[in-house]
Amino acid sequence: MQLDKGFNVYLRKNLRKRLKAYRRIAASYLHRYPAELPGSRIDKLRWRYAVLAPRRFLGLLRRSQGVITGRFHLVTLCLVTGTPFYAIASNTHKIEALLKQVGLGERLRSSYEEAVSDAPRIAFSEAEQSGIESFLQDARGQACAMFAGMAQVARDRRATR
Repeated sequence: MQLDKGFNVYLRKNLRKRLKAYRRIAASYLHRYPAELPGSRIDKLRWRYAVLAPRRFLGLLRRSQGVITGRFHLVTLCLVTGTPFYAIASNTHKIEALLKQVGLGERLRSSYEEAVSDAPRIAFSEAEQSGIESFLQDARGQACAMFAGMAQVARDRRATR
């Protein structure tokens, strides 16, 4: 962005959003939450664990005892970081398909309440850990092969010009 082409507006909006996020994070520590949160207060609790930097987020994820999520991308990050999780089904079926592919279909829960009640048993079993390792190795190998194939196609196209 050029300074005279809206950069100042962008900067102000970005700073305003960050300050608002920091205020919500700070405010989340001012409240005591009961062990079982009513649905209306869960939104406030999420700010307690909000992070604004990717490196900090991944570190927090790695150190977590477990995650309960209904988001596909967080499930994938949990797989990569080795963080135990329970997934809540969404409307796209991507989570279910991924869990089936990895062999973790038992990690799917029908609701947050069910996942929270199962939280004491969230740790991965040895079989689950080895299945995840195998899946990640296969996925990395397939990704390397795919990118090598794409690079070969690009080389072939340049050679025929």
